[in-house]
Amino acid sequence: METFILLGDPHLVGKDLENYGQNPAKRLESIIDVVNTDYASAKAIFILGDLAENGKEEEYNVAKKLLGKLNKPVFCVPGNHDDKNLLKETFPSLYIDSEKNLSFHYETDKHEFIGLDSTLKGSSKGIICQNRLSWLDQKLSLIRKKVILLMHHPALAVGYNIDSIKLIDSSDLLKTLNKHKSKISLLIFGHIHRNVAGTWEGFPFVTLRGTGHQRIRPQKGNTNYIDHGTPSYAVLNIFESNIVVQFHDISVDRAP
Repeated sequence: METFILLGDPHLVGKDLENYGQNPAKRLESIIDVVNTDYASAKAIFILGDLAENGKEEEYNVAKKLLGKLNKPVFCVPGNHDDKNLLKETFPSLYIDSEKNLSFHYETDKHEFIGLDSTLKGSSKGIICQNRLSWLDQKLSLIRKKVILLMHHPALAVGYNIDSIKLIDSSDLLKTLNKHKSKISLLIFGHIHRNVAGTWEGFPFVTLRGTGHQRIRPQKGNTNYIDHGTPSYAVLNIFESNIVVQFHDISVDRAP
């Protein structure tokens, strides 16, 4: 079995600052402590974008300090809140093309992970441009193992108010994935701030809660659709023939 840790949108601000009524740095730190204590055998950590709230240098400095406590590889796809230049400085291993698209490719014994840029400059919505599609198609053509694809924006509507800022058009992405359908094991999205699982045109997918604030269905008295809950993360276990994603909350005694 191979184990990996999945982290939803952290939305970090300054170390001692709050965002939506909670301290995202302390919440992420509580998850990192649990990962180091309980998941020493995990091979890597994947972050699903929106590492920073405002794309400021001080926010990425907080991220570097916190993520530096992890003794395993950490990968992050860009989200609509991120500054891609600062994200690249935080994760030097990210591949950057001529149009400043950021992506990654990580190989393990059983699977290969591809992180794809889905951001659209000046917008909260997502897009997979032709350059990104060409890069993805080229990678998938060369890969011989099963593939897990990670990106910030979901390719489909999942029933939350944030559906209005998903991928603008996922049809070209679907065509590319269908060319390599036998290789695709799982799609993993961020952005939603909820744990959701299902299939999209035959492809299994999951989305994650944020490590900080969460999104909820519209409720009386909560016009922002924001909920705190406890810090959340997911564990991806890859077995010989199966993939299992476990969704976990930090227990009250270990939460900030």
